[in-house]
Amino acid sequence: MHAHDLKLLLIDAIISNLKTDLETAVAQALGAHDAATHEESAAENKYDTFGLESGYLASGLSRRVREIEQSLQAYRDMMPRAFNVDDEIRLTALVTLDNDESLQYFLGPGAAGLVLSFEDCAVRVITPQAPLGQQLLGKRVGDDIQLMQKGALIPASITDVA
Repeated sequence: MHAHDLKLLLIDAIISNLKTDLETAVAQALGAHDAATHEESAAENKYDTFGLESGYLASGLSRRVREIEQSLQAYRDMMPRAFNVDDEIRLTALVTLDNDESLQYFLGPGAAGLVLSFEDCAVRVITPQAPLGQQLLGKRVGDDIQLMQKGALIPASITDVA
């Protein structure tokens, strides 16, 4: 499969996952909001913090909904770019690393940590804000980086960018 086609499939799969995450987060936020505003959530004494905790939960879930919506819009607006072997790594790069095994990462604007499988290959989504994303930005094929695995830094080489 051509790298550009793989990126389009990746983006479609990421959008699908984000839609599902959004539906779940909206339902959770509505449930938490209902719990926080329900009359039975009113504090019975100064030690009763259920209503306060429900309010914090609802606020956190509402923030999560906004984050997912922003990621979803960023992926919908995204125009994946084709990279040559000499290009610096930027957003929408599909990067292959080697540290005794081949690892693939897609540098996207959101959905960090999502792992998708295509043609017997797992692709992990990372963002430029993540430590690995920060290391990869501006690097090229042949450059070395450090991967954090099981609490230890492991050297890895960039073997491909598409």
